[in-house]
Amino acid sequence: MLERTGHHVAIRGTSTCSVGNNKIISHRMYFDQLELYTQLGGRLVFDEQRSSRERRAED
Repeated sequence: MLERTGHHVAIRGTSTCSVGNNKIISHRMYFDQLELYTQLGGRLVFDEQRSSRERRAED
């Protein structure tokens, strides 16, 4: 869980719609989740990089 920072974030994304019989069948939004997470202050950590103290804290 990340704490609130009050900082603004800006990410690029796109959306697509499928239409059939004059109705929207699906609407999907795509964006880079890692980019968003990084701007919010998160960081990517792999198991082998974590210290034993960090692993114990999760257990």
